Amino acid sequence: MASSSGRETSSGSSTIQNSGSEEDVEAQMDQRKRKRMTSNRESARKYRMRKQRHLEGLVATVAQLKNENQRISQSINIANQRMKNSEIDNSVLRAEMTKTLTEESEKQRWMETLREAASISGIVVLNSRNESEAIKSIIENVTLYGRRPEKDINSVECSLSSFVGIIEARLSWSFDNPDKEENHPMLPVFSRSLTPSSSLY
Repeated sequence: MASSSGRETSSGSSTIQNSGSEEDVEAQMDQRKRKRMTSNRESARKYRMRKQRHLEGLVATVAQLKNENQRISQSINIANQRMKNSEIDNSVLRAEMTKTLTEESEKQRWMETLREAASISGIVVLNSRNESEAIKSIIENVTLYGRRPEKDINSVECSLSSFVGIIEARLSWSFDNPDKEENHPMLPVFSRSLTPSSSLY
């Protein structure tokens, strides 16, 4: 009887121990589950933060690229305007250059005609501002000279030869009186003698 009672006591005690062990295991499992859930929530929070920072970075990059594109567009517009202005300036310069070349060519043509006139009449013409009208008149005379009938050529040559004395006298007086060149006593006669309406024609 006594032995039977002892077995029952040990059996009840073993049952209590087993029950306590199961509770401990469940408690540990619950604790691990809570830790895992907490860790998952923290990981999710960190992921959302990283995603938010990445999104903010993308937005900032887009804004920066828009500003850069705007700046580049403005630079392109300025460059295009400068190019148009340069084209206009180049056109003006080309026109001025063409005009200058034309004037220079015309000047050379006049000088060549003057040399021909001088060779015809033996006149020596110096470069002077007071000879400008004489040069123009001689050029006009020579131009008309080539168009006159052959019978008038001799009279034209004689008239041109008569200019020699006038020019030589004027140049001699100019060398002796450089400050009074405008008051040359023969200047009116000289000017009239070289006009197209003179006795030359």
